[in-house]
Amino acid sequence: MRIIDADGHVAEGASLAVEAMQRWPEHITPRADGRALVIEGRNYPEADGPGAGCPREHGLSTADGIDYSSAEGVLGDADRDQIDTMVLYPSLGLCAPTLEDPEFAAGFARLYNQWIADYCATSNGRLRGIAVTPIEHGDVAIDVMREAKDLGLVATHIPPALKTRNLDHPDLDRFYAAAVELDMPLGIHGAPGMHLPKVGVDRFTNYIQVHCISFPFDQMTAMTALISGGVFDRHPGLRVAFLEAGVGWVPFFIDRLHEHFEKRGTGSRTAGGAIRRNISMAGTYGRPASRRSPSCRV
Repeated sequence: MRIIDADGHVAEGASLAVEAMQRWPEHITPRADGRALVIEGRNYPEADGPGAGCPREHGLSTADGIDYSSAEGVLGDADRDQIDTMVLYPSLGLCAPTLEDPEFAAGFARLYNQWIADYCATSNGRLRGIAVTPIEHGDVAIDVMREAKDLGLVATHIPPALKTRNLDHPDLDRFYAAAVELDMPLGIHGAPGMHLPKVGVDRFTNYIQVHCISFPFDQMTAMTALISGGVFDRHPGLRVAFLEAGVGWVPFFIDRLHEHFEKRGTGSRTAGGAIRRNISMAGTYGRPASRRSPSCRV
């Protein structure tokens, strides 16, 4: 059996942040206490307040033998867990969809995509990078995604919702059409504390509570938009993965979406049809919590 970690996370370390600060000092600075970056005047991550993100001290494993400081270290961790291939999502790079200055957002996305392509290049195909793109900023997001495909990145991250738009907004149809043309799957992944839209988590300030709520609610929001909003009808070749929420919620929610389609729906793509043709899910590989690292999910 081949084991694929479909939702690992890379710990970018200082190199990416230092390069970004050198390129865009007017947009990125270190916070005074060293616990976060300040990007466009906001803390990344924002670990306090409603919808709080992951505190820095909880973000990385301290278990013996874990080495997330390099690609070689990550591969060693994968070997111990008998993982064949790891698909690496960003950590700091998850900020890309939230950046407000269009030129900066595109530049940062390109910097990250080149960085993760270089990071994975020496792994003999075992580490596969995920692209980021400035999806809030129109056609430049397509340009960045096309460049990422040329770099060998295997999918593109998108958030569960945009600042003022859901994922079924007609403005995004050109982006989806380009993803189909490029044969580029999209990976939907939330990120508490990274200034993405908050779905329900604004009621909590404790990261444990935020994390329990944010990922399944985010994925339900995204799935509702893509299925009942007709995105898969308009783009039947689009492939989407829903990540970091497990799979236990899926039968219940697909049944709920299908019931609403039968009673009130329009269009041709039922929830069951979408799950067969367009959608992938990532479950969680059970193992002792003390062994978990940024690359533990399959």
